[in-house]
Amino acid sequence: MGDVKLAALMGVLLGFPQVFVTLFVGIVIGGVTTIILLATRKRGRKNPLPMAPFLIIGLAVAAFARKAILGWYLAGYFLVRDTSSRSRAE
Repeated sequence: MGDVKLAALMGVLLGFPQVFVTLFVGIVIGGVTTIILLATRKRGRKNPLPMAPFLIIGLAVAAFARKAILGWYLAGYFLVRDTSSRSRAE
């Protein structure tokens, strides 16, 4: 339950779009770390891994690079264009 409270506090501190960058970075770093720990058999699937340290790392990364990360994400999102609204006059 502490991870949820930490994420809520980050949402209050950072605001709407920046909290998603923080959560995204924290979850990606936590996931990569978990995969590495599972692959090296240092942790099992039944062993819990706290998410709070990864959320804090995501907060630190987002504090310095949130505009770049958000721009990168949105640029990838808008690469898919809707061609149905083009004019036929061309």
